[in-house]
Amino acid sequence: MIENVVDKFGTWQDWECVDMKKNLLTIEEYDTGRVLLSDFYAKTLNGAHQFKESVPFLRELGALDETDKGTDRVIIPNYLLARSNCIAKFTYHEVCCLSECE
Repeated sequence: MIENVVDKFGTWQDWECVDMKKNLLTIEEYDTGRVLLSDFYAKTLNGAHQFKESVPFLRELGALDETDKGTDRVIIPNYLLARSNCIAKFTYHEVCCLSECE
């Protein structure tokens, strides 16, 4: 029963994830699924989501693309689905952004 309640809560709270994705897609670089790191941080300055994770933290999440030296990018799906975007954590269950692939 608890799991059922948590699952419904996850679906309800996913609007935040959808909104975060919409914000990131407005600055997506050429349909690559990536956002320039500078644009990622600038989005916070413009009053959007609090995109302020450090470079080492983004790297640890697997959400940082550093293949083009000097022009780092945030990988949108990796960022959205990272555990840091989970809003509720229980011993055996987490409420995170829903994967569109599942």
